[in-house]
Amino acid sequence: INILTDEYNRHKKEELSLEKREARYKSLGDVATTLSTTLSIDEVEKHILNHALRIVGKAEAILLFLVDTDRQELKLVASKISRDFDHVKAKKGDLLDEWVFRERQCLLVDDIKKDFRFSEDKMKGYPRSFRSLASAPLVEAKKVLGILRLEHSRPYNYTSEDLRFLDVLCDLGAASLVNAKLYQETLDLAITDGLTGLKLRRYFLDRLNEELSRSLREGLNCSFLMIDIDNFKDYNDRYGHTAGDMVLKALADVLRKKAPSLASIGRYGGEEFCICLPDTSKEKAKRIAGDIKRSISEEVIELRRVNTQITVSMGLATFPDDAKVADELIQSSDQRLYKAKRAGKNRVIWK
Repeated sequence: INILTDEYNRHKKEELSLEKREARYKSLGDVATTLSTTLSIDEVEKHILNHALRIVGKAEAILLFLVDTDRQELKLVASKISRDFDHVKAKKGDLLDEWVFRERQCLLVDDIKKDFRFSEDKMKGYPRSFRSLASAPLVEAKKVLGILRLEHSRPYNYTSEDLRFLDVLCDLGAASLVNAKLYQETLDLAITDGLTGLKLRRYFLDRLNEELSRSLREGLNCSFLMIDIDNFKDYNDRYGHTAGDMVLKALADVLRKKAPSLASIGRYGGEEFCICLPDTSKEKAKRIAGDIKRSISEEVIELRRVNTQITVSMGLATFPDDAKVADELIQSSDQRLYKAKRAGKNRVIWK
């Protein structure tokens, strides 16, 4: 009787294991469908975390690192931590993540306290305690894009099968991340001026309308600057159109450097540029405009081995004092811009 009972229990266990495996494979099919139709990088990151928790599970902490290509380091971009687990303090990968990144392989740690590859001394810099870990790289075209890592305070929490499913999920996630990034790059090209790298007029106007709506809701000022290069035609006539392009790029660089971090900068058309200054009163905008105008006039531009300098005229209008909607704000600043031109150029007019 005991033998029959043991045999029954064994078959039952195998049956449950098979059902669980089949459910996981079905879930992977759902993941592939979801990720293939997701074109937002943020949404892809969320899906990767949520699906890992649903398919693999058994995690008190799950962390997604992506490679910062500029700094060539792993950066934490998304995480979920259970209530009983320590908060994530580290924003970069640790020794184990570096191992996965370097080896381009999955990593299964049964018990971190007994794993000779990662001694306790080496792990002191990692601020949270865990015993077991399953980690897999997100690889596309032999390039590591990031790492997905699951942790638990209980040793021997993950199996090699868990790791296989995590690996497949990361493959799907990597392909989806690449697609989302390509889509974002395509969108950026559609809204960005190829010469100056600034946003094009249509996109900028959308942002201006959004900012004015926010300013209205929150009772804030929003200032708008229209900028035009003085005597721009003379540079084209004297040095050629290539020189004119150099002037436009030089001006765009100054605007990026001198405009506040929250400002939106756009190329309005031709030699006209514009800046939206959220939560900025007219007095503050006047100081910003003066600083920008001064910096532009001090910028030395070499055209055909000749050092030259440019000046700009600027028109300033502020919401809601000068206008209540975007079109009126633009019209008011444009009128003041031409008033600055008529008054002798190289100046800011705000009334």
